[in-house]
Amino acid sequence: MPLSTPNTLSSANKMLNALIKEEDLPIWRQPPPIGHKMPEVPQRNPQRPITIEQYCNALTHQSESFIAVNPNDMMLKRVILKEIEEIPSFWQSSNAHHRQKFFPRIGCGVYQRTGLLVTPDAIKRQFNLIRNSLRERLRKGIVVQKLNPKETEEHMWGMPLYPSIRYLRSTLEEWERKTRYKLLVDPNGEPIVFDLDDDDDLEEVVPEPEEYQFEEEVVEMIDANPGHLPPVDQDQSFNNKGQIKRDPAGYQAPIIQQQATPRRPNDNYHPPLPQNPVDTFYQNQMMAATLSPVQEEDLKMDVMQISYHMNRVAREQPDKAKTIRFAMLQTILAFDRNEYHSVGDLFTDLAKTFQ
Repeated sequence: MPLSTPNTLSSANKMLNALIKEEDLPIWRQPPPIGHKMPEVPQRNPQRPITIEQYCNALTHQSESFIAVNPNDMMLKRVILKEIEEIPSFWQSSNAHHRQKFFPRIGCGVYQRTGLLVTPDAIKRQFNLIRNSLRERLRKGIVVQKLNPKETEEHMWGMPLYPSIRYLRSTLEEWERKTRYKLLVDPNGEPIVFDLDDDDDLEEVVPEPEEYQFEEEVVEMIDANPGHLPPVDQDQSFNNKGQIKRDPAGYQAPIIQQQATPRRPNDNYHPPLPQNPVDTFYQNQMMAATLSPVQEEDLKMDVMQISYHMNRVAREQPDKAKTIRFAMLQTILAFDRNEYHSVGDLFTDLAKTFQ
């Protein structure tokens, strides 16, 4: 048997050290579990240059060039998440106002990878929806299913976009640590003891689910007018070379190109007149309620998120399901009765109505 040379020993030590360091990492930082892999996304195309100034000008002067994000276009969502991943100061920040200045930069990166123009609001909405799904799946795995870290990671891979937003787990480490600790102690801070000799008397004291909820974040809308966009970094170079044109040879997404509707005014659409022609108030309301295709798509995404959280809370608190439905219905119908200028006015009126 040949003796090991210094070089082979050195290589073996390096491999061993790398393995030890890898095992010391949180499981979500380690390579994917067996049977899973990290998805690939298109690289930036140098033949598809775009500046932030061009992107912002297109928002104002070529709005019809921007597409709506199709819910089934997983590749486009992965590209958005990849661009976000490359800006840690964006996804590590909990300040929604601070994040606003990065959306045009992300939009430029998405265009360079796909040839598609996506609005800042669409990028923001996708990030918020996917991030909320990540948080909810993690919460359910830890709090509801009581999974250990390894089982939790396997559970997370059941989320289709998890590998593309896995990096966001670093922002949830402290929450996960505190949550797992709460599951091991009672409300007085004493360890929960399990009597293995008497399973019938086994009772686990767990704090109320509300303690495990994530704080809701107030997200501000972005004005499509570049004159109102937050200032970008000073080192960003501008080079105005005219209007942006869609790249027909760029990223091809059959689903989104066939189903998603660009932001174009619909000149042939006229809302129906109310049955009572004298009721000009409702006529004006219906005229004002005409939505562009992109607004309709955005509304669908918002309704999906609202429906998701309604169902989630109803499942967790089945005795409150009827109250939840009633509260949501009355909140919507209130807009048929009055015109509100703020959420505070709405809830003040509802409080008076149902006292």
